[in-house]
Amino acid sequence: MSSLRKRETAQICPNRSKASAGLGAGCSRFYQEYPFQISLNGSFHNLGRFLEKVGQCEQIINVTNIVIKGVDGDPNPGTTVRVRMTSSTFVMENPGSNPEKEAD
Repeated sequence: MSSLRKRETAQICPNRSKASAGLGAGCSRFYQEYPFQISLNGSFHNLGRFLEKVGQCEQIINVTNIVIKGVDGDPNPGTTVRVRMTSSTFVMENPGSNPEKEAD
């Protein structure tokens, strides 16, 4: 994600919440979900290129909760939209671990 950020005008900020325990809604006992809040300031085409690069990553990355707002009068003439979104990546649990016991 950080290599994508360097090519586009995006700021990636970690979500303040903890990683999912692996047993919540939409999760599995086999993986943990790590969400990140992303802010992107640029053109609509910057957003398209950024999402295209995310889609080409080998790691599974979900992008949800996309909010796009138009920008008028920004000092940077290339900035026409401000975008907020949540990006989640997933990490496999150790095969021998038992998240149900670790949660106690």
